Amino acid sequence: MFDPATRWDVFIDGYQLNTSYTGDAWDFPGGFPDAVVTVFSPNGTTRVGAVTGPENVFEATFTTPRRAAMGVRADALLTYVGFLMQDSDLTDYEFVGSCVATSYAFAFAGTIVTTTCPRNPMTGNSGFSVRWHLERS
Repeated sequence: MFDPATRWDVFIDGYQLNTSYTGDAWDFPGGFPDAVVTVFSPNGTTRVGAVTGPENVFEATFTTPRRAAMGVRADALLTYVGFLMQDSDLTDYEFVGSCVATSYAFAFAGTIVTTTCPRNPMTGNSGFSVRWHLERS
């Protein structure tokens, strides 16, 4: 086991978005989404970082992973890692979805984790998946 006070960086390795749960295009007049992935820890209200995407794509894989957060305590990450996906528009952000990662303790060994946030029209969640990993700060 490792020291819970150690500091870790959160990296985004890629993502994939679904179409809007309503079937509408993400951007007017029919453009693809401009993704922003925000990471939350330790309790779902503390934003620890975000990455933006390339624009106008449903899927991205980063050959050089993008750092979303720096120096987050291990005990905070073990408590909670949540993701919010949004579509960046000219004047605001459109909600794509959000969810909490589960069963990810192996991420502390450098393993890439895939967190899938399912489509749920009742909550307005269009669904997405995000690939991420941790590295010691």
